[in-house]
Amino acid sequence: MDMKKLFSSLLLAVVATTAFAQSDDFGLWTSLGAEKDFGKKWTVSLGTEARFEDNVSKVSRMGFDFGVTYKPYKFLRVGVGYAFMRDRYPYELKVNYSTKENEDETGTITTEDYENGYNYDGSFRRDKNRFFFQVTGRHKLGRFTFSLRERLQYTNLATAEYSRTRYRKFKNGIALELTPDEAEIYDITDETVYTLGTDGNITEGYVEDAVNYFCEYPTLYNGEYYYSPETVTLTKSSKNRLYLRSRLQVSYNIKGLPLEPYASFEVSNNLREGFALEKRRWTVGMEYTINKRHTFGLSYVYSNGTDDDDEGNLHAVSVGYTIHL
Repeated sequence: MDMKKLFSSLLLAVVATTAFAQSDDFGLWTSLGAEKDFGKKWTVSLGTEARFEDNVSKVSRMGFDFGVTYKPYKFLRVGVGYAFMRDRYPYELKVNYSTKENEDETGTITTEDYENGYNYDGSFRRDKNRFFFQVTGRHKLGRFTFSLRERLQYTNLATAEYSRTRYRKFKNGIALELTPDEAEIYDITDETVYTLGTDGNITEGYVEDAVNYFCEYPTLYNGEYYYSPETVTLTKSSKNRLYLRSRLQVSYNIKGLPLEPYASFEVSNNLREGFALEKRRWTVGMEYTINKRHTFGLSYVYSNGTDDDDEGNLHAVSVGYTIHL
């Protein structure tokens, strides 16, 4: 069997799958790791990773991890570990609603919520400290290996600062009115900003690079004009999350080849929200071992939902290398 053909077939399947998911994000996950056995029962591991998401255009994560595994029996493994991650959170646009009072002829006062603009929260990075305890059971049936891993995962999300620019249809309660010349000052289309300067030249940039300009000028967004009175710095407070991640996996050892394809399904349950199911992850991949020391991995991952890893609907190619010392 040709290894190049196998890897090419997997990559082709990934490309074909993501072609039908244009509305979802696409990423590339990379990792490097090392493992050292101490006797027949203990293993220590150390690794680092980098993730590229937003259609592989931005670094979404940098981090490292450390773990210890104990194997009391051939079919059972117990492990503990720690991971540090620095994640990127993308910008968000959120509609802002204001409340006004209405008085009818009888003097009855009612309140009414109305759309008064939106908030633009800039992207920011946030540190995470994660600790986990896991138990993995394995059972071999012929050349197949079935495994079930139960991981108790605690994550602390550190405080982080981010900027918020407030766009409003009304300034001091008065509707914004623009002259034709003022209406051409800014034009926002998706993430791109087109600016018409006083010299008549048009420049192009991105939303995150142009936030400061919006504080002084009206802005056109989705066919309506807004006024941006201020940009403020806010703080995301520290949070603690607790999940149970359950993963069922099956792999197949190909006779005569150091190649092991596998498939897995994983769910994340929020233990602080009544065991609520918040994320599912499907993985199909293969591991290729050279001289029992060097292992290369290639897989396709589809994640649906969000836990303390805010992935949403994500398709990713995962590439990894591990050296066994």
